[in-house]
Amino acid sequence: MREPLIVGILEFYKESEGRWYVDLPDWQGSKAELELVCGADTFLDMLAGEKAEVKVHVSLDKLNNCAKLSLLNIVEEGGADYFVEELQGKKINHEMWLCPVTEFVFGYYPNEIYMRKIN
Repeated sequence: MREPLIVGILEFYKESEGRWYVDLPDWQGSKAELELVCGADTFLDMLAGEKAEVKVHVSLDKLNNCAKLSLLNIVEEGGADYFVEELQGKKINHEMWLCPVTEFVFGYYPNEIYMRKIN
């Protein structure tokens, strides 16, 4: 069993067809389960800019110059809806669904997730 993430680095990459994936070497499920969809892909587009890769510092404690993902609700079928008000000093008011891989990473669906681009 993996240790839940409290603070760490997550890497995301975009394949040529425009699909975003999180890089989790210890994931035992399918690659399709690592794809970011339903607004999470759009969030990564905003975070990465023109790049096809983005590395983020993730924390359950507030970071300086970070995006705060606030839990809206846990979805009965799996995953959870999150809201991001601001990204890199700009109001974006963006909603996204994070799949059950989020629970694998953190051990549960946190009320707040802080992310800061590091590359």
